Amino acid sequence: MEDDESVRLTLEGVLEMDGHRITTATTVDEALAQLDVGHFQAVISDFQLNDDSGRTGLHVLAEATRRAPESTTILVTGYPSAQLMEAARSQPVTTTLIKPYPLEDLKAALAGQPPAD
Repeated sequence: MEDDESVRLTLEGVLEMDGHRITTATTVDEALAQLDVGHFQAVISDFQLNDDSGRTGLHVLAEATRRAPESTTILVTGYPSAQLMEAARSQPVTTTLIKPYPLEDLKAALAGQPPAD
């Protein structure tokens, strides 16, 4: 889930070229609706969203894990505060990536590998 259209379209194109099937959402409600109708091996969500609900990407990832505990969950943020990083560690987040991140780190996370240093 990414509310920035240019980032969302870029990631969608790169991941599709790598053979992934992609479903996108721009709001928490859209993401939750997608989770209602599909099973996802991985869910990627930006933390901070232009979403009037007040919910964050952590809400989406927690719900994805509740519905499919085996899913890989990736939190992306451009604002890696200590408080956010602690919140991510207390949630079922597989990997946290800090923007701007190398696409190779995202690909590694999707493959179940740790990001490069």
